[in-house]
Amino acid sequence: MLLPLGLAGLGMLSWQGLVHPPVPHMQGSALVVSWLFCLGWAAAKARDVRQRLLVTLVAVPTVGTFSGNPRRDLLTLAAVLLVLWVPTLRVPRATVPALHVLAASSLYVYVAHWQVVPWMSATPWLAFAAGLVAGIAYWLAWTRGPALVRAQAARLAARRTQTHPVSPEPLLAKIR
Repeated sequence: MLLPLGLAGLGMLSWQGLVHPPVPHMQGSALVVSWLFCLGWAAAKARDVRQRLLVTLVAVPTVGTFSGNPRRDLLTLAAVLLVLWVPTLRVPRATVPALHVLAASSLYVYVAHWQVVPWMSATPWLAFAAGLVAGIAYWLAWTRGPALVRAQAARLAARRTQTHPVSPEPLLAKIR
């Protein structure tokens, strides 16, 4: 657990502008959020109360001030602390399929929402929903799209190579 926390600390140096590697430094870039990945790794490795407390002590001042939007930061921090301190959570059986899709597509939601949310920023809940829909659509296209394309290509190839019995009668009628 110390390795991910140490790497998170190194990533925070860049986020805070204390070191300046020769790469773009913008909100949401891989370098800027690398420490978040490492903090999540540390949270996943935390096995006892002492380790969870250590991750909490790092998360509260960093995650809680990351974006500059207090409401967003508080929501993110609440999610981090929930995952850290409540490793299993019972949910109604009917919600499991939807939660599975959200969990599986979460990286795609993160990647795609940056493209969608600015277009709908005047209506926050619509922007939120559109970001989720865009990410889930991206996930479906990326994970299921290639198989669908291959299946369609195989169907088209099978149609082209099928031999259709041709009766010689129409050809003979043209010759006579």
